[in-house]
Formats: sequence, C-alpha cells, structure tokens
Amino acid sequence: MNAPDIQFKFRLSAELRDRLERAAAETGRSISAEIVQRLEASFVTIEGKMLANRLDELSSLNDAVQVAENELATVRDAGAPKATVADFKNRRDHAAMLRDRVKKEAEFLRTLTEMHAVTLSGR
Repeated sequence: MNAPDIQFKFRLSAELRDRLERAAAETGRSISAEIVQRLEASFVTIEGKMLANRLDELSSLNDAVQVAENELATVRDAGAPKATVADFKNRRDHAAMLRDRVKKEAEFLRTLTEMHAVTLSGR
C-alpha cells in the first residue's frame, strides 16, 4: 500500500513559477507533477555522479591492491625479514578492505540509480 502524498508549501519567484508553468504545459503535466519529476530526476543525476565517483575510486583501489600484491611478492621473493613481509601484507589487506567497502557502496548506488530510473520511466 502506497503512502498518501503530502502537501508541501514553499516559496518561489514569479519568474520561476512562469518557467514551471511553461514547462508543465509543454510536457502535459500539472505544475505539481512537473516539480516532482524534476526533483526526482535531480536525485538520479546526483546518484549517478556519486556512482561514477565510486566506480573511479574502485578502479583506483583495484590498482592499489594489485601494486601491493606485486610489492609483497617482490619483498617475499627477495627474502626480506618476516616483519617487512608482514608490513606489506597489512598494506595489501588494508587496500583490499577499502576496495570491498567501496564495491558494496557502488553496488548500493547502482541499485538506487536503477530504481529511480525505473520510477521516472513509469511516469
């Protein structure tokens, strides 16, 4: 069962109201529906940007994990002391933990973006 829509009063300039009226007339929506559609679309845009940033960050973290694994292999192969090898393992594990956290956030944002896109396409 859907929650009932709520009324929300706010102020806007006469110029902005005129622009909304024209846009609503062009799209065949009420002014209220036009405002709701524009607000929902803005969230999709924001979430899309957040997702893109998280995906960039995920790529960087994947690179960091790979570099840490290569460094660990080099140190291990060189016969470095156990403390040095342990330090490189900790760096690799930390990068992997960050990568996994960002991956989960990216998956959440992707799902959220897809849900909003479906919501907007149904209007």
